[in-house]
Amino acid sequence: MCLVKSLLDSILDDWQLTPTGEPLGSRAQVVEVRTVDNRRAVLRISEPTGAHAGTIPALKTWRTHGAVEVLRAAPAKGAVLLEPLEPAGLWGEDETDALALLWSALHIPAPASVPTLANLLSPVLDDIEDAGRRSGLPPQLAQQAVALGRDLLAHPGPQVLVHGALHTDHVMLRGGGVAAISPLGLAGDAEAEAAAAFDLVTGGVPQIQDHAWALLDALAAADVEVDEHRFRDW
Repeated sequence: MCLVKSLLDSILDDWQLTPTGEPLGSRAQVVEVRTVDNRRAVLRISEPTGAHAGTIPALKTWRTHGAVEVLRAAPAKGAVLLEPLEPAGLWGEDETDALALLWSALHIPAPASVPTLANLLSPVLDDIEDAGRRSGLPPQLAQQAVALGRDLLAHPGPQVLVHGALHTDHVMLRGGGVAAISPLGLAGDAEAEAAAAFDLVTGGVPQIQDHAWALLDALAAADVEVDEHRFRDW
């Protein structure tokens, strides 16, 4: 934490930013700031390697097309200054329509500078397999997840730039539209976006299934082609 705070203070000084709130977040430090010309902005600092290595390259590739605008960045430090956006607070049909809109906008050719989904997911599958043997996870469920994941990686679909954490907490308002924040930034299957889309759905399997069908309907209405089998497996 001291190292993170030291980096935060250094970036604030170098970029002449004044905090207007306390830093938030665990995996990333996020703080609202004012620039030297008194403009509102958001400073985000995360590890420049590992799971967040693709965050800044992805945002720069999208160039505000479906995502938050980058005002300034120091990729080697994992620091990026972003435009301020407003919470969306979406639910129901508005939520799935927004996700479908962003799904279409964000899935463009991935730059070589972002990590691959396969490299990120392979150790996760190993962990699930190991945890299934030594924890309270239902063995059949763990085995099914590992088998599906490895099959998806062994037979990839067309590779695009994937947000990797696209759910409603990462959808914000910009003017009359929506924009995504906090991407992982990965090269992988478009259908892999479904893995995070239901992270915030409360309830059991029926509620998740209802949300999945609603999102598929929204994607169809937006003329987004989706492989429903891969969507389900992800």
